[in-house]
Amino acid sequence: MDTPDFRRWLLPALLMLALPAQAQRALLSHAETSAKLIRKNTVYDAPPGASLLPGDIVAAGQRGLQIEWSNGALMALGPDSSVVLENNPGTPAVSLLRGWFKLAAVKPANSQLSATAGQLSLRADQGSVIVHVAPDKSELFVEQGKLPLTETDRGAIDGPQTVGREQYALRRGTQALQVMPRAPKLFIGEMPRAFFDPLVAIGNRVRPAELAPVREANAADDPDWRPTAQASQATAVLPAMPVTTTPPAAPKKRTSQAINNTLF
Repeated sequence: MDTPDFRRWLLPALLMLALPAQAQRALLSHAETSAKLIRKNTVYDAPPGASLLPGDIVAAGQRGLQIEWSNGALMALGPDSSVVLENNPGTPAVSLLRGWFKLAAVKPANSQLSATAGQLSLRADQGSVIVHVAPDKSELFVEQGKLPLTETDRGAIDGPQTVGREQYALRRGTQALQVMPRAPKLFIGEMPRAFFDPLVAIGNRVRPAELAPVREANAADDPDWRPTAQASQATAVLPAMPVTTTPPAAPKKRTSQAINNTLF
């Protein structure tokens, strides 16, 4: 039956079915200075208000930044850290390439955020978590709520493990995952100070802004482009480093309110 009334009903229904498969919109909502963004083979300056796309690599300067998604999920990226936005229809997904990030999926009730960091994969849902990845370890602290945590190289065997509020999880090299009742003082001491505060959505107060192309990506961007050794198996396939005709310069010679409770 093909009537005008039927077609008027069918189109909205098809659109509603397509909505869950659409990627959530991402916005760079805060950065004291423009962030560095690598999109395909181009490096951009990304000011607050810039829209982000799946596949973008975002690197923070010395002050960190905040990214928000249209479903209400929030991410704070620590200083000197970088992240790649994954192409994951429906639920936003990110991979921490180096450094620190804090994830919050609290409001609204359907806000969710999936993430990988080193050999750890997690899903923030009605909670917040602080994650750090380094060449020799991946670690996290659940600030609020509880989350399923999977070891990407052992998940098919062991399945996800639930890490609860104020618990700390550590994966070092090939050693088994350790879950502890509190975060060690070293983790708390190295954590970015801004992460002690809850994340607050500010995207609706930020004016839209455009990316400013800077140059073609090259070998100098490798620290932002490539994950740490721990993260190399956890991230999606990143774009190939562009080949440039100008060789890199020769290296110079060198001469010879839950977190506070965990401390007590």
